[in-house]
Amino acid sequence: AQDVWAFGVTLYAMAFSKLPFRARSRTELEDLVVNSEPEFPEDADPLIVDLIKGMLKKDQRQRLAISSIIDHPFVADVRTVKG
Repeated sequence: AQDVWAFGVTLYAMAFSKLPFRARSRTELEDLVVNSEPEFPEDADPLIVDLIKGMLKKDQRQRLAISSIIDHPFVADVRTVKG
């Protein structure tokens, strides 16, 4: 489950060229990770936003499983485009 969360952070960074949680200190970062949700650009593709939100769920029991990520419409669209 931590791997999915870390992948969600990486995907966010790749998609939006910034980290989902930005802080000046480790303590502030820990607080943001635990108590806040990342913001998404208004023009972001709703499918990638949905995917990343599912990957970054605070409760790991609610976080997307790898199989759900593979079957997510955003990933299916990417697979279709790539071949």
